[in-house]
Amino acid sequence: DQRMGRDQVGFACTLLDLPDTALAALIQKEDRNKLQQDVVELVDRFVNADASGEQTEVANRLKLIVQDHSSFGVTLEATCALVEEVIQTKLASTVHESFAAEEVGDMPGTKKWLQSTTKLPELLAALADEQPQISTDVSLQDVLTEDEELKLSDFCWELEESMDVENEQLATRILQLLGMKR
Repeated sequence: DQRMGRDQVGFACTLLDLPDTALAALIQKEDRNKLQQDVVELVDRFVNADASGEQTEVANRLKLIVQDHSSFGVTLEATCALVEEVIQTKLASTVHESFAAEEVGDMPGTKKWLQSTTKLPELLAALADEQPQISTDVSLQDVLTEDEELKLSDFCWELEESMDVENEQLATRILQLLGMKR
C-alpha cells in the first residue's frame, strides 16, 4: 500500500518534471507522518491500557518502532525526539481531560485521567532502558500554564486531604510531576 503511494508520487513528479529531490522530500515527509501516526496510536493505547501486560506489549511495540527507525527514513535522534514530543503532548492532554471531567463533576473520570498522566513517565523509562538518548525527565511544568499548574496542585491537595490511600498516592505522583514533591 505504501509502495503504491510512492509509485504514484514518483509518477506525478515525472509528469510535472520535478527533480528527484522533490520526490525524496515527499517520501521522507510521508514516512515521518506514518512514524508519528504509529507512535501516537501506541502512546494512546498505552495510556488506555487497563492491564500491565497490555502496557508491556504496547511498550515493546513502541521499542520496536524506535529500533526500526531507518525503515521510516528517520534518524534515531529524530525518532527519539518525536517519541518524547508525542509523550509530552499526551501528558498535557491527559491533564486537560482531567480538568474537563472535574468541571462536570465526574470525579472517577478526573482520577482516571490523572492516573493516565502518571503512566507516561513509566513508558519513557521503559523506552530509555533500550535507547538511553530518550530523556526520562518529565515535568508537567513543561506542558502546562501556571494557572493550570495551580488548578492541578489545588486538586492534588484536595486528594491528599481525602484520607484515602489511593488518592494520596495519586496526588503524590502528580505533585512529583509538577516538581512540588520529591
